[in-house]
Amino acid sequence: MKYEDLDFTITQNDKTIDCSIVSLVPKDDRESYVAFTDYTTDGEGNVIIQYGRLIEDNGEYELRAGVDEEELEKIKREMKDDIMKLSHDIIENN
Repeated sequence: MKYEDLDFTITQNDKTIDCSIVSLVPKDDRESYVAFTDYTTDGEGNVIIQYGRLIEDNGEYELRAGVDEEELEKIKREMKDDIMKLSHDIIENN
């Protein structure tokens, strides 16, 4: 699910890249795991999802790319749970 209020841009090699957060998984009071995309696609046209950590420090946020295998599995489990809950809610309300 896309968080409209959590779109952001990064600058890499003098190029500005628009990104969107797909999912946030809280880790602790100041850090969350994050799944995000810059809408790059793979050879089959699928949007590539990247993973990292979003760290808050005095109202400023830093995105650190990359997570280990255990963290990645946790993010994917939470994303799956979110999708299942959303699907269930849609079915219940229709």
